Amino acid sequence: MINQKKTSLPNDTIDIQIIDYRRYIGNGEKLLSLLSSEEKEKAAGYHFIKDQQRYIVARSLLRIILAPYLLVPPKDIQFKTQPFGKPELDTAYHPSTLFFNLSHSENLVAYALSEHPVGIDIEYEKDVIDMTGIAKRFFHPAENHYFGPLPEEQKKTSFFQLWTAKESYQKALGLGMSLPPHAFHMSLDKKGGANLIFSMHPSIDSWQFLSLDIEPGYYGMICGGSGLQLSYKTAEQLAPFLS
Repeated sequence: MINQKKTSLPNDTIDIQIIDYRRYIGNGEKLLSLLSSEEKEKAAGYHFIKDQQRYIVARSLLRIILAPYLLVPPKDIQFKTQPFGKPELDTAYHPSTLFFNLSHSENLVAYALSEHPVGIDIEYEKDVIDMTGIAKRFFHPAENHYFGPLPEEQKKTSFFQLWTAKESYQKALGLGMSLPPHAFHMSLDKKGGANLIFSMHPSIDSWQFLSLDIEPGYYGMICGGSGLQLSYKTAEQLAPFLS
């Protein structure tokens, strides 16, 4: 075990960890040993070494992060996959109400844990050749009505805020791209978050969308239940296992 003391998660809180995966590449063999045979097979299937390393670090750190909440060794955590690909705890082994989600982009991996369904998305700010064209293809018409006339200096920020908000919602529902991004309508608020205006999918209670505190060059959004608060955790709990 990495920590004999159980990590508590208040019912009104979403625990957040944002990690630069490059810090842990040197622990590759130790981290690989935590993965299931299916995870090892998937890791071996990546063509580029960077993608393979990021997958190994992201999945093994997920196990280390979850372990104190579940009070089981990281290697013993059992996952299953929802019909549209979202990973979750296998309740046959873990009778827990804990939900989690993760997202990675460029050098960062972000994790969200909650007692309620949750979705997280981060995106690295890179040169987008045709934001307007992408928006016309994937955004709801009402979103394009807002996005299209924006001054060029505002377009990139608004594009990534909308994109991360929409993807975090798809992930919270566990539907991914089976719920097309043009099938629901969102607006941005003045705090960098977003609001769900309309969706073709029945909503679970009411959702809120909160912007992540993340390093420059990245955008991030959390989709979780209304009234939940974000609690940022450090990577200290990883140290006992990786030392």
